[in-house]
Amino acid sequence: MLMLSFDGSGRDLSVSIVSARSRSQWQEGASGLEDFQVLASERLDFDGQERSDRQGTVSCLIPTIDRLMSELSLKREQLQAICVGIGPGGFTGVRVVVVTARTLSQILAIPLIGINSLESACYDLAAASGATVVGIVKEASRSHCYAAVYSVLPFAEGYFDLQVMEGSANLPPSYLTYEAARELFTSCRFENAVIAVEPAVLARLAPCPEGLLEAQPVKNMALTQSKLALLRLSLSSAQAHPYLKVEPLYLRGASITLKKGDGVERVESH
Repeated sequence: MLMLSFDGSGRDLSVSIVSARSRSQWQEGASGLEDFQVLASERLDFDGQERSDRQGTVSCLIPTIDRLMSELSLKREQLQAICVGIGPGGFTGVRVVVVTARTLSQILAIPLIGINSLESACYDLAAASGATVVGIVKEASRSHCYAAVYSVLPFAEGYFDLQVMEGSANLPPSYLTYEAARELFTSCRFENAVIAVEPAVLARLAPCPEGLLEAQPVKNMALTQSKLALLRLSLSSAQAHPYLKVEPLYLRGASITLKKGDGVERVESH
């Protein structure tokens, strides 16, 4: 399978072309996915740019995809699925990649699978720890953080899904104050979960709850997104993943710059 992978939840926009060979069918609930490989990848700086420069970066996204495909002697029609990072993350970056992915999915009539950035972080954590419940706490702003706790659902060796299970000690993607996060993870609710926390958040949670790990950056976002996307696609029909279902995961309001005397102040809308 040939897949296009997008992400805009970080400080840049990334686009990757990923291939995965798969066995002909699923047997006894085991995964048929194997041999993932990133064929081409490129990152476009976005977060640190002025608004006028950002428009240029956005305009380069489709040409960049076409150029990567051309360098691989591939055509858009050979793509069989698209996965896209839906956030939470930078408001504009997420919106840009989701709109682009939806447009291509509609034009090419191929499935589109949205993967949120908290799932991606938890996927690497689950793979490294072997835990059955994993969670992540990421910096969102000076006053708030993003948090989620998932159950790990294994299928075959090395392949598993992440879900928020009703009745389990899970937490859907949430936007919390640092005080609320400290109280939540100090409780016994997640005592059997492996929870990783970004370094910036650890400092703000002081005194930090015991047992929390320092989160590591996702090693390869394109591969992580693709593994989750292809697993979910393999467990259902292509018709179960229409582009209309994929929307940005905005857990916080957009930041607005307000004039305050001789200076400016960035505040969050609600």
